[in-house]
Amino acid sequence: MGKPAKIFIVLLGIMLLFTVISRSAASFTVAQVCVEQPQARKIEHKVTGDGTIEKLLDQAVYAPADILVAKVNVRKGQNVKKGQTLAVLDMDSLKDKIRTLSDDIEILQLQNDALLSAEAKKNSDRNQAVARAKEDYRDTVRNNADAVRDANKEVKDTKTRLCREQARAYEKKLEELQTAVKEAKKTYDDAIEQQKTEEQQARRAVEDAAKTPVSDYSDTITQIEIDQKQRKLDAAQKKLDALTKQKDEIQKSMDRLNAQKAQLEKAFAQEKDEAQKQNLKTGIASLESQISALTAQRDSYAGQWENQCDTVLDLKDELATEKLRQQAKKNEASSQEADRRQTLARAQEDYENVVGKNERLVSEAEQKWKESKCTLQAFVQGEDEEPQDTSAAENAKKAVKTAQKQQKQQNKEAKRALADAAEIEAKDNSAEINAVTITQKQQQLATLQKVKASRGKVKAQMSGVVSSVQLTVGEKTTDTAAFLLADTSGGLRFTTQVSREDAVYVDSGDTVALKAGDRTWEDMTVLSTETEEDHTVKVTVYVPKKTISLGANASMELCKTSEEYSVTLPITAIHSEKDKYFVYTMEKADTVLGGAYVAKKTNVTIAEKNGEYAAMKDGDLSSGDAVIVDSDAILSAGENVRLQES
Repeated sequence: MGKPAKIFIVLLGIMLLFTVISRSAASFTVAQVCVEQPQARKIEHKVTGDGTIEKLLDQAVYAPADILVAKVNVRKGQNVKKGQTLAVLDMDSLKDKIRTLSDDIEILQLQNDALLSAEAKKNSDRNQAVARAKEDYRDTVRNNADAVRDANKEVKDTKTRLCREQARAYEKKLEELQTAVKEAKKTYDDAIEQQKTEEQQARRAVEDAAKTPVSDYSDTITQIEIDQKQRKLDAAQKKLDALTKQKDEIQKSMDRLNAQKAQLEKAFAQEKDEAQKQNLKTGIASLESQISALTAQRDSYAGQWENQCDTVLDLKDELATEKLRQQAKKNEASSQEADRRQTLARAQEDYENVVGKNERLVSEAEQKWKESKCTLQAFVQGEDEEPQDTSAAENAKKAVKTAQKQQKQQNKEAKRALADAAEIEAKDNSAEINAVTITQKQQQLATLQKVKASRGKVKAQMSGVVSSVQLTVGEKTTDTAAFLLADTSGGLRFTTQVSREDAVYVDSGDTVALKAGDRTWEDMTVLSTETEEDHTVKVTVYVPKKTISLGANASMELCKTSEEYSVTLPITAIHSEKDKYFVYTMEKADTVLGGAYVAKKTNVTIAEKNGEYAAMKDGDLSSGDAVIVDSDAILSAGENVRLQES
């Protein structure tokens, strides 16, 4: 074997050695990861809380507020069973309340859209103002620097001219005339620059005046409010018609009974038989009793009828006022549009005046420049010399000082204008406040939808005796308890506090488990949930007698399971950035060191999650993807990874 072949073999061995060393070194620096494939599973939510076993006092039964009561099925002192219907709400009133809440939510959403649009326009205007201020600042600095430089040059030229005391008068006059030509040329240039600046400012004023204001949806909101008042008026008129009909029917019954009474009284006066007269007297007394009862009922309905008439008139007045306010807004909008058009016309007129004025100034400066050149040419052809004048040097020095002072002042003003344009206004939190209000109203709407689904029924949450009835047929519900139920079974209650987020999964009637000591009781029933002032939610659970002792400490656990999702992952696989979620998948890639695995970033949409697992919407991932659920280092997209060693 020759020497070249041996050298080649040695080099090949060295290369192989370096390759092995490089791959080994790379393996120590590559992040080690654990992967899992997406699996189908249900998301389980657990709500827990600690509390104490207490006496079970009166249990309040609530109904949604401001809903007409159609029927009350129980009375005070009546025994009721768990799940029994206590009252039925009027479905039309319930639907009206649902529509009103939906309209309120829509109005708040429209207001938020208007706020966001106004904020975007404000930011755009501020950015435009900053850009213009920067441009004006640069122009001011540049123009003032030119002015100072020109003034300094003028001083230098003037000193040079005065130092030539022995120069001929011809040369001095020639320099003066040349200087006059330069000054005339500078005046001409300044006039052109002023023409550009003022025309640009006037053109911007026309552009600003031509901008159309952003709609604030006030017309739509006003119309929605008018529609709401119209629906309230129709409902009130409907109730008034019903009361009128009932009042007329009572009057007819009274007239009929009075006629019967008159007949019996006539027969009584003509009857000779005492037994028959006694029967007629009993009949007359019965009719008088019925007439008295109807009279009381008629007077009761008369009061309700008068109150309802007042309600209808008030609603008509409110509707008329709202329509007048709507027309006033339209008139105001027309007036504002007319003012905007007038402003635009004035801005266009000002622009035309600025253009004409600057054209005249430029023409005059150009004419003076030509005249100075003619004067210079005439002097060169034979004019006499004039005595030397040193006042020009003093004037030039003054011009330098004036230019420097003007430069400092104008630069300062332009810098202040730039700082004012860049100043950020205080943040308006109206959109966030509206968002919180929307969430609250959506929760109210969800509660009303549940009542609607149960056909307006208000049911008992436990067995007991009705100790108080606060509902009246034909009147509206309030925020206070509709019924109070007293426990007759000798049971107790368990209370605990849970967060507002966990309370979403707790409803009255749910079954929970209670643990006290070493024993656990299943199938305990949630009586009620109440939001406290600190925004936590108080959960009350019914504890049957002979189960847990009074005063004992206990813990509650409630489990609710979602529908099955086809794609779920451990919560450790989920990452977030700017309110968006993503995962890293491990995929094979070719590198300079051969085949390797890299982390690929994949955006996902979370459908539901708990403390252990998260469910993704279909389409984001497939069941065969290798998703990274754990790593010994912080990952980034495209970074090399390898599986953790067992």
